[in-house]
Amino acid sequence: MKRRALGRDGPDVSVLYLGTWPIGGGMGPVPRATALATIRHALALGVSAIDTAEGYGDAEELIGLAIAPSERDAIHLATKVSFGPYTAGRVRAAAEQSLRRMRTDHVDLFQLHFFPAVVDLQEALDALLAVRDAGLARDVGLSNFSADQLERALGLAAVPRALQVPLNLLDRGELDGSIASCRQRGIGVLSHSALAKGLLAGALSPTNSFAGEDERSRHPRFERDALAAYLDVAARLEALAAEASLGIVELAVAWVLAQDGVTACIAGPRHPDELDAQVRGAEAVVPPGLLERAEAIAADAPRIGHGTPTSSPLLAPQS
Repeated sequence: MKRRALGRDGPDVSVLYLGTWPIGGGMGPVPRATALATIRHALALGVSAIDTAEGYGDAEELIGLAIAPSERDAIHLATKVSFGPYTAGRVRAAAEQSLRRMRTDHVDLFQLHFFPAVVDLQEALDALLAVRDAGLARDVGLSNFSADQLERALGLAAVPRALQVPLNLLDRGELDGSIASCRQRGIGVLSHSALAKGLLAGALSPTNSFAGEDERSRHPRFERDALAAYLDVAARLEALAAEASLGIVELAVAWVLAQDGVTACIAGPRHPDELDAQVRGAEAVVPPGLLERAEAIAADAPRIGHGTPTSSPLLAPQS
């Protein structure tokens, strides 16, 4: 697996992170044995970086069960405090809870999952840095901050190691925003939602329905007419990918990793078999001009936002 530095002078990480939102149940229930097998398969394929969060169901516990103590130092673990308010006590408690769940004494990257909703930004950043200074995290980062929110944060605190943002062929808005800012400042970029919640996975049909536990049941992109329009675009992308003997998943991942300033792509499988195409995409050599043609096709998709929250949920879970 290829590796890149996570920001200026940062650690080398694999260019594909295992995203654990799906195996934690965010897109519908996943059997525990399947979730554990997915983590093990990722490591076997050379995916040595894992992204999770306290808000990802039981994903952190699954990571703790799947990783042997002898493997821990070779794996880059990134997690997030999801639930606010982002006070010093809440952020510290979230970090300690994550460590217990993952059976480790530190994480490699600890992030604010969202821009703070009610707590002053300076207070939230200070709480984040206190976790690092206490030795519970080696680096700190931010997640889902817009370009304007990132600029506000940079004016108040030391530069974060990384920013996590949504990025895929259908959601390119941050390329000229927060990703450009990170590139200029030497901040790593971890891109999530590479497959647009399955729209670019080649596995959905216009008649798909989504159970209440699946976040897509509440997303306007997955309502019947919108879904059909997105899948029409996806079918054209799949045909384009086939010209280069690629699948749509390989094309989607390769496009993300080709974007200037992106360190790594977070892809979230629900089953071990889904990982193979994601790894092939991370290692693909794409013919000249193919990615530009993909962008032109993707521009015909409906203009419905990706739906990532813009501030932290306020209700903290029970420990």
